[in-house]
Amino acid sequence: MSAVAVALLAVGLVGALTRPRNIPAWSLPVIAALVAVATGVVDGSQVHDVVRPLASPLAFVLIAVPFAASLDHVGVFHELAAFAARSRHVVGALWILAALVVALLNLDAAVVLLTPLYIRTALLVDVDPVALAFQPVLLASLASSVLVVSNLTNLLAASHLSLHNSDFLRHLALPSLAASAVGWFAYRRVFRIRPRAAARVGAHGPDKRALVVGLGAIALFLLLLLEGEPFGVPAWAAALATELVLIGITRRVPWREVPLGTAVLAAALAVLAAGVAGALPHAFTSLDAGGTRGFAAGVVSANLLNNLPAVLVGVTHLSARGRVWPLLLGVNLGPLLLLTGSLAALLWQASARRAGVEVDARHYSRVGAAVGLPAMVAAALVLHVLG
Repeated sequence: MSAVAVALLAVGLVGALTRPRNIPAWSLPVIAALVAVATGVVDGSQVHDVVRPLASPLAFVLIAVPFAASLDHVGVFHELAAFAARSRHVVGALWILAALVVALLNLDAAVVLLTPLYIRTALLVDVDPVALAFQPVLLASLASSVLVVSNLTNLLAASHLSLHNSDFLRHLALPSLAASAVGWFAYRRVFRIRPRAAARVGAHGPDKRALVVGLGAIALFLLLLLEGEPFGVPAWAAALATELVLIGITRRVPWREVPLGTAVLAAALAVLAAGVAGALPHAFTSLDAGGTRGFAAGVVSANLLNNLPAVLVGVTHLSARGRVWPLLLGVNLGPLLLLTGSLAALLWQASARRAGVEVDARHYSRVGAAVGLPAMVAAALVLHVLG
């Protein structure tokens, strides 16, 4: 039965990551999950218990991506990128912008919305589009451990262990900052780019409405998120309230941006991960090791399993709440090494391709390793010092 469980998870992951014959990414994982239930790999009566912890995290993702799309429609990301492009330090300014969008909103929204914007900005300031295109996906790992909402893996762990934003800020904010800072210097060694004068961006002034509405909406979301948490207000409710305000202002409902396929995919992978965890109860004990070993296990499992099923399996093996931090940091940074390590990286590749930039898996791994390995060392050291 263990071989069947592993095989079904492998089929689900391959189907999600490769999308054979251009079928929806969720199709094969759903079929594999149904087979897992039908063959008894996963007890049908347990499916509800497996999927229930996903409800609140997936509700946030379903709302956060349209929320970010509404912000993009308002024009705030364009204005902030244009402001960065007017600076002599455009590359660093865009790095900071991507880090903030990942940390404060969500990594999936960041890679989908910022990647084509950064490619267009690269053309404006005469730098290699590939260099700026890499920024959102690198920071999708480096900066995605700051808040609960930054990464779906964080949302899953928070839901399972009743973690709060204050917990993430206390344990993972500094390691994430260290990873982002060290990653910046490594990135600059990989891409030795020198943008030209920013006059080519244009002489028109900033769109004040876009900045006021967009930044105001982000501030409202963060206020509702952080102030509402002590009263039990979930992250999805904060995002929904802010999105309703934006809909009222823009008179536009972004129905097409709702990532239903991602939610179905996550639920299917949860069922498959539960099957593997049940069939191989001792195979993932290293995820509970804590410290450097737990961090390394998180990195390896993210690249072997994909970080979503890795954290789904990992949280079920934790013997102590405090051991989640090395695991989370590992599964969030691990996808820097392999394109298949996270769904966000695959979304990024597709977004870059649509914008005219092609990056294959080998190129991704070369850049990701050069930037990610020193960043991982820095983050692990800071986490160790914090205890």
